[in-house]
Amino acid sequence: MGRKRKREIQKKKGQYTIKIRSIRLWADKNINIRGFVVSECSRRIIRIKDNMYPGVFRDVLIGTGIGCFYVWLFLKNLSFYLFVIPFVGVYVGAVKKNREGERREKLAIEFKDVLQSMSGALFVGYSVERSISQAAEEIRLLYGKNSLLYPELLSMERKISVQQTVEQCFAELGERTQVEEIKLFAQVFVSAKRTGGDIQRVIYIAAESIRDRIDWKRELKILVGEKKAEKKVMNIIPLCLIVYMRLVSPDLMYVMYQGVGQIIMGFCLLMYIVFFVMGEQILRRAIGQE
Repeated sequence: MGRKRKREIQKKKGQYTIKIRSIRLWADKNINIRGFVVSECSRRIIRIKDNMYPGVFRDVLIGTGIGCFYVWLFLKNLSFYLFVIPFVGVYVGAVKKNREGERREKLAIEFKDVLQSMSGALFVGYSVERSISQAAEEIRLLYGKNSLLYPELLSMERKISVQQTVEQCFAELGERTQVEEIKLFAQVFVSAKRTGGDIQRVIYIAAESIRDRIDWKRELKILVGEKKAEKKVMNIIPLCLIVYMRLVSPDLMYVMYQGVGQIIMGFCLLMYIVFFVMGEQILRRAIGQE
């Protein structure tokens, strides 16, 4: 009996040991899963936060309204309203891209004024570091404290005061703003500093070239503006025709939302989107906005 009792106790101990190990493995697995979920959620939240910009919720509402209108006009089926979700993402991305292009244009215009101010300050004998302070004050007077470059110039002043070189400040400014004119000027400025060139003349030539480039873009926009207006009219005409037909003769249009007619309307919507995107791409390339 004693031996049998000992065997039963050892058997139960083994079962308990196996259960404890399985519990530990389950807990470790859950901890790893929780850690992965938390890290993944944090990464996605950071990505969403990085993509946020002022007015994003307004753009989401506008995109939702436009998407629902297109689905109502072409498909008239509740199941197709799910396609509004990816449309909103594409619409918000396009709006953000357009605003980034407008922001770069404003930065280029302000940077042209900065270079002109720096060139004038260098001409009267100021150093490059002092000319940046003069340019910041002039930008504040021209565009106000809410200008895009004024905070950047103040940041450059603080960096220069802690012994950071002017070349590094301009290079960092170009990387932050992603403005082509600023990045090219930073490269030219670094080369001129290393070779001991005439900084005042370099800044003057850079300001003149940026001004010519901006004037050229404005003239090009004026030339393309007429075609852009024609494109807007051509985009609106098909929608107005469908709305008119649905209001005037709803019985006739009823066939287009059933069976084969729904397939035809879906194909028409797809072609409308394709040609709309093609037109936008042609106009963007014509005015040099990739």
